[in-house]
Amino acid sequence: MRVFSRGPLRQALLTPLALALLLWLCSLPLLALIALPLLGERATLVLALALLGGELLLCWFLCYGRRRLP
Repeated sequence: MRVFSRGPLRQALLTPLALALLLWLCSLPLLALIALPLLGERATLVLALALLGGELLLCWFLCYGRRRLP
């Protein structure tokens, strides 16, 4: 019994989310090298979470927002 279906709709929706999370993970070391010495730990954490939120919001709009627009 397969748990995950590999239908085209599921793959089309999962791929942008996976790319957004991968982009966020890859940007964390660069963010730590640049923002951590300049802004401090708490501000860098807030900036990293804001970056994650922005990427997920953009991913949501690209995946679902275009379907609702006429």
